[in-house]
Amino acid sequence: MGETSASDQIWSPICGVTLERYAELTRELAGSRVVGPEAVERWAVVRGVRPGSWIEITAGWSSRMIRFAEVRRRFDQCLAESA
Repeated sequence: MGETSASDQIWSPICGVTLERYAELTRELAGSRVVGPEAVERWAVVRGVRPGSWIEITAGWSSRMIRFAEVRRRFDQCLAESA
């Protein structure tokens, strides 16, 4: 059984949400009229996000994008592809 490298860990889903899915959801949310933490949470749950996890998902992917340029580049690419 091989060990997981740090590189692999930066791509691990957060609360089951991959970077690609996070980009899709972010783009959709930006184009919506959903505002406020409770409304955003309900919106995310309807789209398959585990209840109570949207803030953790957002914070986690945001942190990785700040720390790792390759994550930010991939996020930007996914946003462009979902346009």
